Amino acid sequence: MKRREFVQHAMAAAVLGLSREQVAQLLRAEAPPLPSDALYERDPEWYWAEMRRQFLLDPNHINLNCGSLGVCPLPVIRAVAEHLFTSEAFNEP
Repeated sequence: MKRREFVQHAMAAAVLGLSREQVAQLLRAEAPPLPSDALYERDPEWYWAEMRRQFLLDPNHINLNCGSLGVCPLPVIRAVAEHLFTSEAFNEP
């Protein structure tokens, strides 16, 4: 692993509270496509099951914490991590 990759993975692990292996897996994983509105109209249960795949939660975990910070879907986590990497690069204009 190159030093830059190591630093990126270590920083993401610290910020996200994940192990280096989990961060590497997260950065490689493709987010599943969003379910269509038509699926919601046909089968709401299946729609929400597909929507849940956007999150990194253990499938057996039920998150009842809705009063404070909650979990974010994978595309949001990626955007935040990318912003952190970009802002830490400190590129002068």
